[in-house]
Amino acid sequence: MDRISDAERLRIAELLAEGAPAWRLHQEINRSRYAIRRAVVALYRPPEREPARSPLRLSPAEREEISRGLAAGQPVRAIARRLGRAPAGGVPGGGGERRPGPVPGVRG
Repeated sequence: MDRISDAERLRIAELLAEGAPAWRLHQEINRSRYAIRRAVVALYRPPEREPARSPLRLSPAEREEISRGLAAGQPVRAIARRLGRAPAGGVPGGGGERRPGPVPGVRG
C-alpha cells in the first residue's frame, strides 16, 4: 500500500488549492492514483464528532463525584442535591448498602 508522507499531503493540499487537475497531482507526487485519491478524500472529510451524551446519562465527572461522596460516607441525597439530580437517578442502584428485609414469597 502506498503511504503518503505529511510533506506529500501538504503538497497535495497546495495543488488542490491552486486548482490543479488530477494528472498534475500524480505527476508531482509520483504515487498511485488510488493513494492520491485517498489523500484527497481525507482532506475533504469532516473530522469525527464526539458522540453527544444524553443528559439522562451520568458524565464521567459526575460518576467521580458520586464515587468520592460515597467513599466519604456522604448521604446519597446530599450527593444528588449537589449534582442537581434526583437521588434515585443520581446513583446507579440507589447507592447505599442493602438492608435486610422480607423475602418476597416467603411467609413469616
